[in-house]
Amino acid sequence: NIPIYEEAIAISDTTISICKSENIHSLALGYAYLNLALAYQNLNQQKDIFYNITKSIEVFEQLKAWKPIAIAKNTLALYYNNIDSIAIATEYFQETLKYLELAGDTLSSTYLMAKSNFAMQFIGQDTAIVLYHELEYLAYNLIGENHPWYGIILHNLGTAYRERGDYENAEFYYNKTKNIRSNTLSEIHPHNLLLNTC
Repeated sequence: NIPIYEEAIAISDTTISICKSENIHSLALGYAYLNLALAYQNLNQQKDIFYNITKSIEVFEQLKAWKPIAIAKNTLALYYNNIDSIAIATEYFQETLKYLELAGDTLSSTYLMAKSNFAMQFIGQDTAIVLYHELEYLAYNLIGENHPWYGIILHNLGTAYRERGDYENAEFYYNKTKNIRSNTLSEIHPHNLLLNTC
């Protein structure tokens, strides 16, 4: 919805202007830059995405705000992943995990998401299978087996096996995923519709 993104841009621009005029470096300024980047991303304005994400990282680094840095680095990693710069994306996913560890935030859905994104960079390699098994164990103990995120991790583990040619294990994890998602999401949820094509 274009008007929503344009409104987000206006609000973020106003916040940035106020913070700059008052010489305020705060989390609000960093998140304003990050929100601006996300709005530009949804409007496919590529040149503005990178600039605003890096500005948010600069602000967060001055504040030594580890978790916001991790969130911004993860956003930057996803940006590079979307433009098929996999090597750069992988570096930023690693940095995301490093900053989440600095923040002591290794038992959260943010950490699970970041580690899953990092593992996805290795699909087609045995490394992905190892990383997704670690994630599966962590997610099971953190959020339980009836959580949609647990299902996403199992689905990605199935994909990792499929890409290595192990179709028996791939089918096993895809079936586990379908059971979880059918119990936690509606039939018309996009994730369930996608799974019906696997």
